Amino acid sequence: MMKQIVSLMIILVPSLLKAQAPDWNVSPQDFSNSMVMVGVLNLNEVEDSNESDLLAAFVDGELRGVASPVFEEEIGKNLIFMIIYGDVDGQALTFQVYDSQTDQVIDLANREVFIINGIKGTAAQPVVWSERVLQTEAELLSFSVPGQLSLSQGDGGITVTFPDRLDVSNVIPEFVVSEGASVLLSGEVQESGLSTVDLSQPLIYQILSEDQQTINKVIVNPVFVTVATTEEEHNSIGSIYPNPVIDLLNFRLRSELYDEILISISDINGKEVRRDLFERQILQNEPSIDLTSLEAGIYFVSFYHERELVKFSKLIKK
Repeated sequence: MMKQIVSLMIILVPSLLKAQAPDWNVSPQDFSNSMVMVGVLNLNEVEDSNESDLLAAFVDGELRGVASPVFEEEIGKNLIFMIIYGDVDGQALTFQVYDSQTDQVIDLANREVFIINGIKGTAAQPVVWSERVLQTEAELLSFSVPGQLSLSQGDGGITVTFPDRLDVSNVIPEFVVSEGASVLLSGEVQESGLSTVDLSQPLIYQILSEDQQTINKVIVNPVFVTVATTEEEHNSIGSIYPNPVIDLLNFRLRSELYDEILISISDINGKEVRRDLFERQILQNEPSIDLTSLEAGIYFVSFYHERELVKFSKLIKK
């Protein structure tokens, strides 16, 4: 009998010594106002789905709100809906989480301010509570597509130029975004060098910051051009010569058509390697540029007038 009691104690003692969940209870009647926060909890870089975990909000160490994750099937997220109580605007909020699996209370990095009747976060764009400070930037830093001839980026988005016969209905872009940010297309997360898209029509990407509070829209517009390959096509607006070129590339352009022409030379990967602006007076004298330092290979020459592509030629550098 004694052996059985000892065995039972061996089983029970670790459980008795195990830390208990904190006694986090708020009395709403003690406060005159409230606000609401909607978010998700990230523990160890993973969205928390344990409904036994507790998230708590404090003002100067005083408990002001407590809630647990609830799985919302419609949006596939484990959301926390927290009512935070207070009396005056501007009180600094700090947060802790009770991790029921480890029986630990963990300080979170988030810092917020109490706002009477305020709402912070939504189901679609939730606050992210985390142990570390999350990045706030949401920028598309670079973008490229196999087969592109050139690429330009401006306030209106990105323009990618392709040969007119190239099939781009099943391409895999490569891109770089701000640290921690994610890329969405029609609500689906995109991965650089892995996700396939149809770029035969404009695409609207969303860049979501790591803290999920900033979303920037980037429109990628494909442009298809005919690459001039015959003398007749070259002479429709003008021509470049010699082609292939060793050092000096000459431009014979119809100056009566345009007051100025912007010439952009891109390598086979679409990276611009040279840009020159020729005004009408210069165009009349058949200008030239020195390409001696350019590595041997295939290049593409784009002619722009008032930002519109008016001519496109293939260039071989020896």
